[in-house]
Amino acid sequence: MANGLLISERRLTQVGSERFAQVPRSLLITIDAAAVSAPLGPGLALGRAHNLSAYDAAHLELSMRRGLPLTTLDATSREAATHVGVALT
Repeated sequence: MANGLLISERRLTQVGSERFAQVPRSLLITIDAAAVSAPLGPGLALGRAHNLSAYDAAHLELSMRRGLPLTTLDATSREAATHVGVALT
């Protein structure tokens, strides 16, 4: 869902995707509380800030939260990890 929001923001507007982010609240979905801050967690902010897919941003956020190095060959993810102080393998 977060990836859909990031892609739509690049094509449409952040306001539109924030409206769409309200939809899950009406559904019976359980979300990892540690990963959630606003509207779909810190991964969304990382994706916006570093032009990452939601998947890559989620991996980076998990590395940040757990204090683990990030293993990836993706140049954009590696650059983002370096920028936020996450070690690389």
